[in-house]
Amino acid sequence: MRRTLQQAASLVFVVGLALIAACSGPNRSQNPSSASGRNVTISVSPNALRGATAGTNEAQGGCAAVIVKVFDTSGNLVDGARVSVTTTLGRFPPTGPPENRPELVGVNGFTTRGLFQDTICAKAERGTGTLTATTEDAVATVLFTVF
Repeated sequence: MRRTLQQAASLVFVVGLALIAACSGPNRSQNPSSASGRNVTISVSPNALRGATAGTNEAQGGCAAVIVKVFDTSGNLVDGARVSVTTTLGRFPPTGPPENRPELVGVNGFTTRGLFQDTICAKAERGTGTLTATTEDAVATVLFTVF
């Protein structure tokens, strides 16, 4: 009886490790092929951000890099693809002139060598946020945490 329990526990442990290894993780997502032949992935690094401390003069908490990759069905990177990225938590800070641009919940841009990059920063809100990247009809999402 004891040996059977040990074997069952070992099997559960091995299967659990295999499932964890097979997952792409909470900070990266990829959609299946879209009708246009484009695919998109999005990642955020790090995927856990420190939020701004309420009641202080701290305007924002930690920031993370957002990277969107656009490629075709053959795996070739697509240069010049229009990309839109939106968030449910945090804001995209102004980058470059004019510096008086407001912080945004969504940004648009074009890929360079198949990649689009921006920065997202946490505010005082806490929880799990979703980043969504779209290009034509391809969509990818990724989760991040603000603590």
